[in-house]
Amino acid sequence: MLEVEADQLKEAVENMHGGTAALAQSVPIRQTFEGSTKRRFFAVLHTERINSPLEAVRAAIVAENRHEGG
Repeated sequence: MLEVEADQLKEAVENMHGGTAALAQSVPIRQTFEGSTKRRFFAVLHTERINSPLEAVRAAIVAENRHEGG
């Protein structure tokens, strides 16, 4: 599997959320949703409710499905 460089992650976060990003941590998470195992990358800002890598992935999946369904 190809790894993503830190500067690519930084650029993705800055493009999605604005401001200047600093990489704190990169964590591989395996989460299956509706049978899909496609490799994807998510950039989600830390909040009180989204306080772990797994919660960030879950929040991104929920947001994406709301967008596709609505």
